[in-house]
Amino acid sequence: MRGEFIDARELSHRVWIGETASEQVPIVALHGFTGTGRDFAPLSRRLDHPFIAPDLIGHGQTDAPMHLQPYRMAEAVAQLEAIVHALIPNKRFILLGYSMGGRTAMHLAPRVADQLAGLVLIGAHPGLTDLEEQRQRRCDDEALAEQIETNGIEWFQAQWAKRPIIATQAQIPPEDRRQMQ
Repeated sequence: MRGEFIDARELSHRVWIGETASEQVPIVALHGFTGTGRDFAPLSRRLDHPFIAPDLIGHGQTDAPMHLQPYRMAEAVAQLEAIVHALIPNKRFILLGYSMGGRTAMHLAPRVADQLAGLVLIGAHPGLTDLEEQRQRRCDDEALAEQIETNGIEWFQAQWAKRPIIATQAQIPPEDRRQMQ
């Protein structure tokens, strides 16, 4: 995959593009939390579809502003919509989202419904609707943020890697892992 930068809604977004000679419908792939668009490099190599895989806001080499507004779902989705319209205007595509990228894809899909040829969601949830659960999640996230500020990003990465779903990444073949970096 080759990387390029696209400006969308006043932010610079790193977008990974997997090209093919095929005329197949492009796939727009959205990664999970702590990932990057390069996570899809092994998949893009195996599928005969053009791939567009942006680093989502705050991830990889996409801008990471200090204020919260650009991270809000509606704004993050508007950024992705701008990227899609810049790279594949008026062309149908398949939207693929994993985990956090899946939740984002659920919000993006209605906004690009006229271009959507398919929607693939992996490990995605639309979000919490119960107000108490939302409050608890915010408290948990704030506590985690404080731990990261105290213990550092290396501590967080080590903790994150221990999660059962993330630990399975150790099973990814070394050649594929190299493509994802």
